[in-house]
Amino acid sequence: MTATIPRLPDGPASAQGGDEPAGIAFFDVDGTLLRLTSLVSFYEYYVRGFAPVERARSLDALADLLRADLPREEANAAYYRLIAGEPVAEMAAAGRRWFAQVLVQGFVDAAVHAQLDVHRAAGRTVVLVSGSFPACLEPVAAHLGVDRVLCSRPEIAHGRYTGWLGTPMIGDAKAAAVAAVLDELPPGTPSWAYGDHESDLPMLEQVRTPVVVGADATLTRLARERGWDVLVGDGPLAAPADPVRAGAGAR
Repeated sequence: MTATIPRLPDGPASAQGGDEPAGIAFFDVDGTLLRLTSLVSFYEYYVRGFAPVERARSLDALADLLRADLPREEANAAYYRLIAGEPVAEMAAAGRRWFAQVLVQGFVDAAVHAQLDVHRAAGRTVVLVSGSFPACLEPVAAHLGVDRVLCSRPEIAHGRYTGWLGTPMIGDAKAAAVAAVLDELPPGTPSWAYGDHESDLPMLEQVRTPVVVGADATLTRLARERGWDVLVGDGPLAAPADPVRAGAGAR
């Protein structure tokens, strides 16, 4: 069903005199909280600092990756090979500058952000779950005041990314990470999850209250069948700089 998300309680459960824990809410990032694909947007921003020939080569490599139309997990791993050798500290600093630009350009989904703020006001733990990586996600988390980030963690050696990634935080890996966090909590803890893409389905199925964001055909059909809420959000993803650069598996 398509519905306005009901207003959540205004304070933590303990303040309301109830015995039920305040709860926990998990949010996908790309297409859910942000109306863009963070890995693509950030990479295009980061390589602006390269010399012209190197910048063109880097953007061509990204375009080739996206044109290959790989499964999301494979595309996510391939993306991190693009940043092999890049200094972690420089990418983190660039990530902060990039996100400041994202804020100015209005790419944070106001409707989803409002729901996150309601959860925070209710005393709930808020967690980001994303195939993106810390350079992109740490400034997002700091701005939104979230408690925890579950994300892809590309390997680091001697202060630089090696290009190797173990398990991308996509699909079943998201579900496993969310389940592990829920296992740390008392039984019956209220839980929510917000996702916009069919690859978020395994995560949504882990919680008591799944919320579909946007108009993904698979998720909206399942929402109707299962009685889940649908949050329309602010609209589709922002157009990338080049139509072929439509995503890098950072769901």
